Amino acid sequence: MSKCIIAPFKIMSNALKGFVSASGLVMYGRNVVHSVEIVGVCIETGKSYVKILDFCGEVYVSVVETSVMPGICYSLICKPYIKKGEIRLHCKSARRVCVFEEMFFWAEALSLSKSIYS
Repeated sequence: MSKCIIAPFKIMSNALKGFVSASGLVMYGRNVVHSVEIVGVCIETGKSYVKILDFCGEVYVSVVETSVMPGICYSLICKPYIKKGEIRLHCKSARRVCVFEEMFFWAEALSLSKSIYS
C-alpha cells in the first residue's frame, strides 16, 4: 500500500484565524490540513514552546525534540491540532533559513491564501 505524501500548507501567522475544526479534522477553507509550514524569527523560547514572529504577528509553537534558538530565522513544519477549542501547532521539524528564503516563502504563502479563498 502506498502512502500519499501531502505537502505542508505555507501560512503566515494570521492564517491560523481561518483554521476551523470539523469532525476532529483541522480545515482551512475547504481543505483538510495535515501539516503547515511557517517561517519567522524565534523571539522567545520556553521548556516546551517557542514564539515565532513573522510579518503578520506572533505564534506559539510547541516543541519537544527540535532545538530552536532565539534571534534566528527558521522554517518550521508543524502539525496543527485542537486543544480547548483552539488551533495549536506542534513542531515536527525546523531548519534555519536566510532572509531571501524568508521573503520568497512569504510571497508564496500570501499567493496561496488568496488562491484558496478566490
